[in-house]
Amino acid sequence: VTIFALFTSMISVGQEGSAIWNLYSSPLLPRELVRAKVTANIILSLPIAIAFWLGITLLGHTSFKSSLAILLVLAALILAESFVGLALGAKYPDFSETIRSRFIRLTGMLTGMLLGATVAGAILAPYGLYVLFKFPWLDSNIYFAAACSASLILTGLNSAIAYRACVSSTKKLLAGL
Repeated sequence: VTIFALFTSMISVGQEGSAIWNLYSSPLLPRELVRAKVTANIILSLPIAIAFWLGITLLGHTSFKSSLAILLVLAALILAESFVGLALGAKYPDFSETIRSRFIRLTGMLTGMLLGATVAGAILAPYGLYVLFKFPWLDSNIYFAAACSASLILTGLNSAIAYRACVSSTKKLLAGL
């Protein structure tokens, strides 16, 4: 689901094709365009993520902690990957309309895969530490809450940085047209 969010976000700008001129001539601010593209991507990705979460939770008979962690991770990854994908999609768009359009240049696609994996690893790292290192003197509920908090803080930082990159790339894109 998070890969879906990353790739649909990366190609969202390039899909405009020749219609990008409509966006250029409209009174949209770059931040409004970024919010609209990311919101559309989240609306597409979140129901799929919730369906997966329900399937994993109900069929896997997961504990409450595991179920909560999976839900938080899915939501966090969708948000962060959407911003990362859009930042690269706005920086490396391919507006060519051919039989088989790419929507994003190869450089942007490869960078997006690498950056998306890095962001996902950073967001998942606190949970990995929670699973790998058990401290007998520390209550597991407090440790779990710390892992969730750290993951959400990392999501916020990654999303804020990617949001700024999105707005900057979109400004350059619209100014270059």
